[in-house]
Amino acid sequence: MKPAWEKLLVALLLAVQVGLLAGVAARTSPAGDERTFYLYGHRILFEGSFHRDDDRMFNSKMPAQIIHVLPQFLAERVGLWPFTRLASGPVNPRQPHRAYLFWARLSGILLVPGFGLIFYLWARRLYGLWPALILLLWLALSPNLAAHLSLIVTDGLTVAVLFAAIYFCRLYVLKPSAGRLVAAGVFLGLALLVKNSALLLAPIVIIAWLLESWPRVWSRLQAGRLREVASGGLRSSGVLAAWLAIALVVLNAGFGWQGFGASVESIGPESAAFRRLPPSLQALPLPLPREFLNGLDQVIFDDNNSETGGLIYFLGRGNHLGWAAYYPVALLLKLPLALLILLGLALWLRWRGESTPDDAWLMVPVAVILLNMCFRTTTHIGLKYVLPIVPLLLLFSGRVLAHRPSKWAFHQYLGKGVLVAWLVFSSLGHFPHYIPYFNELVDPRQAYQYLAKYDLDAGQAQDEAIKWAKNQHQPVAVAPCPPPPGPVLVAANDLLGLHGPDCWRVLRQSYQARKCVAGAYFLFEVDDPSPRRWRLKPPDQP
Repeated sequence: MKPAWEKLLVALLLAVQVGLLAGVAARTSPAGDERTFYLYGHRILFEGSFHRDDDRMFNSKMPAQIIHVLPQFLAERVGLWPFTRLASGPVNPRQPHRAYLFWARLSGILLVPGFGLIFYLWARRLYGLWPALILLLWLALSPNLAAHLSLIVTDGLTVAVLFAAIYFCRLYVLKPSAGRLVAAGVFLGLALLVKNSALLLAPIVIIAWLLESWPRVWSRLQAGRLREVASGGLRSSGVLAAWLAIALVVLNAGFGWQGFGASVESIGPESAAFRRLPPSLQALPLPLPREFLNGLDQVIFDDNNSETGGLIYFLGRGNHLGWAAYYPVALLLKLPLALLILLGLALWLRWRGESTPDDAWLMVPVAVILLNMCFRTTTHIGLKYVLPIVPLLLLFSGRVLAHRPSKWAFHQYLGKGVLVAWLVFSSLGHFPHYIPYFNELVDPRQAYQYLAKYDLDAGQAQDEAIKWAKNQHQPVAVAPCPPPPGPVLVAANDLLGLHGPDCWRVLRQSYQARKCVAGAYFLFEVDDPSPRRWRLKPPDQP
């Protein structure tokens, strides 16, 4: 039984996280593809259809999006007060999310405390009370998580359900029970309803389980107890089959059992992975919903053919095939510097033998997710695609907080306190601009020279930047094409020519930004808009 003051502190930290995310949601413009995510949830609730359009707009969208559409559905279809008074204006059928933007975002934010509680319980079991509370504080203030948990997209929710699925799988392996197996299967099914990349959970769980069990298996093999090894393998296979079966029930229920038993052949596959299957396998009915299979095929095709990200920008250069080093470098630039230092210390402690029983369950998901995104896909447009590793890295670094030094204790505790305070102030100092968050290694005025798109400019800063420009005493031109003499304010993606005509090449090649506005807009003082000598590395694309 946990004391009342501990429960109160946990509840307070969870409330801080919800408050922070609600503040971000209230102060940022519609970002990225929030519109398409919302429209797919709108189609499900208002039309009862899971159909994906042929133009691929809904390729990666999943039924979990109905969470964000609930305020509009309760207002317009149910007529339930106070939802009927939430709309900020007339509802545009092509962009219904704008009228309910804050409330749609808040619907997802209200699920976050469940994720935070599971994180705390895992940290508490590994490290004890105070390290767990500090880790929960870091989770609540994580700029990387806040950037996407506050939006109408699946990336933040994916972090939560993947983490919960891994946690309950770990609990089952630690102490098997029917309840823990069902919970693990349910969360796997929910993860698949949020994002089809949750399929990675299968190899993650198998590899982590094998790594944890290998010392016992090896000792039995050396002792010649082959029958025990074989029977243990059969039991584990049965558990995995039951786990997957529970997940499939949840997945099909989430799709309303529409299209159950679809085959690859029935969707007219586009991806090379599906088309290479033998005809007999393509015609085989699968225990999957048709639109899940269809969406998976479209996502694989897009990932392997550079259809998702368009021109990918990385360290001053652009291409359409991605960069294997994109995510490791992005993590070094966008994770808080205090967390990177803690991770370095945690690796040093691990090398010295200070391990936890759950190390395999913390490290394997990080390795599998990073390897998959670095080498299997070309979707290198934002840290959000590897976001599920962030809470796992936080947990891994917790061993530094739990470490009890034998000498120089005061200095080490002081150092830990400095790192804790550093991370807190680093996060709060960037509020509410968390999508363009970079750590102290990057000058905000030069952020566009490193990364772009979902790591800098997803459209979330537009309203604030325009308002800032209007409030200046001297007129500021916002994204003029071509740029005239005088102050010019340009969004990062426009500045880099990632969308449409490259009107601002002269700015990035001949000028340095004087100021960064709302994290994603850059102010230049133009004296002569004609091309001058290059100061920056020219991009690959003309």
